[in-house]
Amino acid sequence: MIKFFRHIRKSLLEQNKTGKPTLPAGRYFKYAIGEIILVVIGILIALQINNWNENKNQQGELKIALAQILNDLKQDKVQLTGFQKGDTRRFNYLSKLAKKEYEAIGLDSVFMILDNYFYFYKSNNSYSGLKNSGLFASMADYQLKADITSYYEQTYERLRVCSEYGETFTNDNVIPYVLNSNVDYNMAMMVDGTTIRNELDNPALIKLIKYQRNVKLFELNLLKTAIVKNDELQRTIEIELEEL
Repeated sequence: MIKFFRHIRKSLLEQNKTGKPTLPAGRYFKYAIGEIILVVIGILIALQINNWNENKNQQGELKIALAQILNDLKQDKVQLTGFQKGDTRRFNYLSKLAKKEYEAIGLDSVFMILDNYFYFYKSNNSYSGLKNSGLFASMADYQLKADITSYYEQTYERLRVCSEYGETFTNDNVIPYVLNSNVDYNMAMMVDGTTIRNELDNPALIKLIKYQRNVKLFELNLLKTAIVKNDELQRTIEIELEEL
């Protein structure tokens, strides 16, 4: 850039527009100031170009990071939807058990359904990378930042707590009951339908069935909310990627 202005100065000299050595000192001073101004302008333009390049590179890095988060969200959606379908089946099964609608279900699955909880596997490596890179702080879309933070910090935490509670309840209540019962079961936790029918008269088992049904209902409500937030965040990021 400075070479460009030097070229202009040289052209002016060749055209005798900068004056001759015999010109008054005042005119030399004016030309010197003009050259300084040209140099300063050149430096400012060069800095502006450099900043533009840095911003462009930063946008490129942000676009890659958001695309990775979008991919993680799609994986989450598959996992969350799978949990939702599975827990819906188990909730319906346990509801029929609680109502003693035995003819509508297979009683051989009682222990297998009871001994079940969803384990949520976090897929947040891309979010953690973006958050730690400094790009997250420089994002101009504050609403998108808030939505991403809400999903990974709040929704994830609720899913984690729910998953841990389901595991704790199953380990502390269902498994001890199964181990202490007189009902035989195989490696898949399947039992004989006739034998378990008599066990279903046990108030302790009915209490477990009803409570586990309520746990599944809570999980389903949470999963539904998480899926909605996932879909909304995916759409928001897709729009942002189109604009970058």
